[in-house]
Amino acid sequence: MIGADQRLTPGGSRVEIKPLSKSLGVTPPRYISDATTQSAQNNIMARGYRTKRLQAGRGFSNSAGTRYAQGLQDADALGQASTQAAQLAANDQAQNAAMKTQHQQMQDMERQRRLSNDLQIQEALMSRKHADKNRDFNRQSRHLQNKQGFNYSLLGGLI
Repeated sequence: MIGADQRLTPGGSRVEIKPLSKSLGVTPPRYISDATTQSAQNNIMARGYRTKRLQAGRGFSNSAGTRYAQGLQDADALGQASTQAAQLAANDQAQNAAMKTQHQQMQDMERQRRLSNDLQIQEALMSRKHADKNRDFNRQSRHLQNKQGFNYSLLGGLI
């Protein structure tokens, strides 16, 4: 029974998604993963939370003005950190896009090279076939001329 053999399930006999791209011999680039980008963004944001704050002088408590200034400092540090994190994500995405484009160009160049080689082989085969036909035609023409010459010589002897 088909269901009893685990190798015969659709998941077990799955066809590879892009077998042609693997057969071209162009290795895909190592993209920057989303997890790596997210981890770096988290580190940047954590540094934004660890700002040196304005402190009241020794022995004094923070006043409303000091707390207000601390809040402004925190907001500024978090704003800078979020800007840096966004720039990091944009740079990573741009880097991945550039690597993907370069990889596709390399695949296209490899396809073009293979197509060019195939066309050269086909052209060589066609020219050889054409040369063979010309040689056969010339051989048949000489044979026909020889035959006609022989027939004329026979007829000449009869006349």
